[in-house]
Amino acid sequence: MRVTGRDNLLLSVWPRSPGDCAALEERILRRHPELRISERGITLHTAKRMGRLLYRDGQGGAHVPITAAACPA
Repeated sequence: MRVTGRDNLLLSVWPRSPGDCAALEERILRRHPELRISERGITLHTAKRMGRLLYRDGQGGAHVPITAAACPA
């Protein structure tokens, strides 16, 4: 991933619940007080990950090849 602008770090995590996000942020800031969290976003359901379709329970299903046409420039 690329990060542009004044922010220079992006984390992509797969917590077990949305509540785990706050706990993760607290742990990070306790260990690294010089960091500042400028933005956050939570996706509750991901339909596809690395070319694999995901079922509602999070288990991997069919594989859909990732093509250059599917990736933004």
